[in-house]
Amino acid sequence: MATVPISNAVRWVVTLAAFVYANWSTLSSLFGRAVELGATEPILGYYSTFIFEYRDTPAGAWGIDRGQFGLHWVNVTGGDPDFTWTAADFAAAETLLTNFWSGHTAYFPNTIRAVEIRWYAFGPGVAAPNPTVRVTPIVAQTPGASGGSGPRQLACAMTLKTPLRKHWGRFYLPITGSATCDASGRLPSATVDGLAVGLNTLALGDTGQGVFPCVYDRVRHGVFGISAVQVDDIPDVIRRRRPSTTLYRKQTTLAA
Repeated sequence: MATVPISNAVRWVVTLAAFVYANWSTLSSLFGRAVELGATEPILGYYSTFIFEYRDTPAGAWGIDRGQFGLHWVNVTGGDPDFTWTAADFAAAETLLTNFWSGHTAYFPNTIRAVEIRWYAFGPGVAAPNPTVRVTPIVAQTPGASGGSGPRQLACAMTLKTPLRKHWGRFYLPITGSATCDASGRLPSATVDGLAVGLNTLALGDTGQGVFPCVYDRVRHGVFGISAVQVDDIPDVIRRRRPSTTLYRKQTTLAA
């Protein structure tokens, strides 16, 4: 029987022999391809941070505050794990990320824009400090297309599902444009549908180049393929994205 090639169109997992999951004989049956590495690979893949920046007013200066979201990635050659990366591998993943972002600028206000993508190694041999291995500026820093704006802390959860519920992934897209919430405080269905389609395209990866987003278990160093994606209508609050400066404040002294 031919070995099922790794891609996010099939359920796959890569584990290390030194980190065995409980009941693995049962769990492995949930995957179309399960790869157990006999040797401990120091680097299993690379983690991307997609960095964006804000300005306090539509005419203000850029870069006062920044935010980011991250994804783990694996490289595959001939259907098997490939722990070596080329410039073309990184570039293919960066194209997927920038296309995902630019496809949803209608949900971002004109006070937010993409800046750069940074890359870091991940795996059992990676320890702090973990320096960047690549920094790619985003040349076309087109601001969001929405005229309105909501609180910066509002975000939409992008959920990455794997066959194991405890090993799902998630990142948070900043959704602060005029399409943020309906009268009931939820994301409109059309917004959710559009985000889900874009997330599905991102999660499928680049089959030609063989790079795929994945979910990484930092404890047991397992790498899981994404079998489904999910977006719902409940906004999340990411407090670290709040503005660092106050443009207006009023204080009163109590008086009878």
